[in-house]
Amino acid sequence: MSVKTFVAQRLLPLLARLDLLEAGSSAANAALFLATSTTSNAIGTGTKTFTTQSGKAFVAGQFVQVSDQANPANYMLGQVSSYSGTSLVVEVSSVGGSGTKTAWNIALSGPGGATGGISGGTLTGDLGDAPEVTVASAATTNIGAANSNKVVVSGNVTITAFDSVANRRKLLRFTGTPLLTHGANLILPGAADMQMAAGDLAEFTSDGSGVWRMRKYQSVSESNYGRSLLNTISQAAARLLLGMNSRIVAPQGRLTLTTAVPITTADVLAATTIRYTPHLGALIPIQDGTNWESYFFSELSLALDATNTDTGYHQAGKNFDLFVINDAGTLRLVSGPAWTTDTARAAALSMANGIRVNTASMTVRFGSATGNTLTIGAGLATYVGTFRASADGQVEDSRVKRFLFNGYNRVRRALLKQEAADSWTYTTQAWRQMNGNTANQVEFVLGLSHEAVTATATASGLNTTPGSIAAGIGLDRANAPDTTISTGSFASTTKRGFTSHYIGNPAAGYHYLAPVEWSQATGTTTWYGDNGNTQYDQAGIIGEVWA
Repeated sequence: MSVKTFVAQRLLPLLARLDLLEAGSSAANAALFLATSTTSNAIGTGTKTFTTQSGKAFVAGQFVQVSDQANPANYMLGQVSSYSGTSLVVEVSSVGGSGTKTAWNIALSGPGGATGGISGGTLTGDLGDAPEVTVASAATTNIGAANSNKVVVSGNVTITAFDSVANRRKLLRFTGTPLLTHGANLILPGAADMQMAAGDLAEFTSDGSGVWRMRKYQSVSESNYGRSLLNTISQAAARLLLGMNSRIVAPQGRLTLTTAVPITTADVLAATTIRYTPHLGALIPIQDGTNWESYFFSELSLALDATNTDTGYHQAGKNFDLFVINDAGTLRLVSGPAWTTDTARAAALSMANGIRVNTASMTVRFGSATGNTLTIGAGLATYVGTFRASADGQVEDSRVKRFLFNGYNRVRRALLKQEAADSWTYTTQAWRQMNGNTANQVEFVLGLSHEAVTATATASGLNTTPGSIAAGIGLDRANAPDTTISTGSFASTTKRGFTSHYIGNPAAGYHYLAPVEWSQATGTTTWYGDNGNTQYDQAGIIGEVWA
């Protein structure tokens, strides 16, 4: 479920009765239905004509109460017959009190009269409306000219504007499913189009220029308003209204080789499936080409492909970036093209709102079957990490080979390789890998070059003649040290230990750190692995990488 859907179905029902009335608008609207008159009229039923102010909002069919300013108990109740200019004609149906009066307050009323009447030009009772009238939806729907404040809008025709009748207030009830399109003369919340449903209610007012503005909205269904805001062609403006564009969360999962275990503590060898499992949370942001959406996800998996004739198969010794995509509503963990070299991507990454995505369109693989590929457009795949295939269709995450790198939520991962031989001799003035063994190294892949990599190598040895021997650590080589700090030569035939330290920030890609050794060319130099007793001697390399 995407956050969009979560907001629409769970949060926006709380906002479905959105009230956008501007400060003071209620008082301004009420003033349109308040008037005074000095026309002399006797209290009684029948047709009564009053000269009053122009610019009011009276329309035929409205109930009004005309009350004596001196004593509101003297009143006439009826329906507006007509209102034009300064002339208001009322068909009076019931009265209270008696006499001929020349100072009147006039206001809307219910059919039974305002409960409190009018006092000092202020409405003290409720307002009555004429019965609902029905207007068919059209490109320009004539709600302003309707002879009631309550208008039923029928039909499904898209509405782009209402008629330009100034200073009106209308309560709409929709019996069809028209789309309301935001525009200069029809102002909708967030400048977003809104899809109506049968039973939806809305309040609109027009200003002096006949521009209509939505003031209130109530959906017949709890989530309809959310869908309207988030699923229409103007969703960018709707998202801006809800502040969703500014709330992109970083990917919250981690890549792992063990189901539902975001941080493994045991070595995992020869795995054939990579998983992306929730860790700090279960949200993943993905672009749709224009906007970001944060999706809720459960564990995603990618079965690795070992078939060398398949497009994008997972070839041994190659690096691959991993992404999460939205494939027509299905979230997938996919791999991008193999890197061109150990340290150079074939498909570049770029930043979009602080999230790394694919720079260009690319073919991705989402499974081990031959046809499990698709093309994804630029920016539509969210980068979550990198792996290196340890064999065709396999990957390893161990202390010797950290071949799974997380783009987010990295933790420190141990590196360790121990020399198993008791001892050996090497008396050559040239650097080589410890014990001449190419397996004496720790390997790792970095999708990004951010945190430092650290390592410490230990060795011990002696020479039959006083002189110099040394040990160190090589980065991506065994014929020279890249040690940061180390101890070296001695002038004794006594066995002694050597410690070397490395700290650095290798470039993104595949690397290895190897313990290396060097000796003077005289005498015989004996090196010790565990010297037959691992409690006292153990040569090798240990370190940490963030992955």
